[in-house]
Amino acid sequence: RLKREGLDREQFEIVKKSVYGGIIRGFNNSESCVSLMLNADFFGVDPFDDVETYANLTFEDVTKGLYEFFDSKKSAISIVEPV
Repeated sequence: RLKREGLDREQFEIVKKSVYGGIIRGFNNSESCVSLMLNADFFGVDPFDDVETYANLTFEDVTKGLYEFFDSKKSAISIVEPV
């Protein structure tokens, strides 16, 4: 549906601010800071790369990614039903 109708720029901005705010709020919690630093070390990146990435993310980046990474011909679905 998103590919057919496109993304909503206003919703993108709301979600972007929410995710960015969550990352920033995480710096107020020592457990979150330690987790951030450990994950960054495991993946060999700077612990503050995520902050910069989200701050610089554009609507055009996400729209491009939608078409580049989500191909219905390369997807699968699993349906789990109770026994």
